[in-house]
Amino acid sequence: GLPRDHELQALLGLCAREPVAAAMRTFMILAALMLAVCNAYVAMPAMGVSRAQVSRAGVVMGANSGRKCQMTGRGPNNANSISFSHRVTSRKQGVNLHSKKYYSPELNGWIRMKLACKTMKTIDKYGIDKTAKKYGVDLNRYKVSVGAAPAAAAPAAPASNEPKIIINA
Repeated sequence: GLPRDHELQALLGLCAREPVAAAMRTFMILAALMLAVCNAYVAMPAMGVSRAQVSRAGVVMGANSGRKCQMTGRGPNNANSISFSHRVTSRKQGVNLHSKKYYSPELNGWIRMKLACKTMKTIDKYGIDKTAKKYGVDLNRYKVSVGAAPAAAAPAAPASNEPKIIINA
């Protein structure tokens, strides 16, 4: 542990009597203090977290590292917040992610993925299988269940020109 104040004063008092050893003892005291502080810093990640993931404040880093589109890999963007006084501070722009379920005719099953809205538009345009092929994604990793294709939506009834009569009872 760290030496107490009275121990340090006693060591420094001895150093004042012997000028040759004074510098050496002072150096040894400072080295011991630095070593104790470094050991306290290294002992922080005791809960299975590597030292690279721990910030100086002791906070586990990488909290948003999983917020990526599973199809395109689109991740958070670096941006700046600009205040009224034009003071610039950096921040993260998160991806607009949503969990979405699609039916894949090639796999004959349902797939659930976390996708960015831009990717959803691409899937709506080209289909899930063609989009996955474009980005090199194996859809078997995201397969939820094997099942029938979704039922086609019933066509809407033709609109009549007659006004609707609403009776309040």
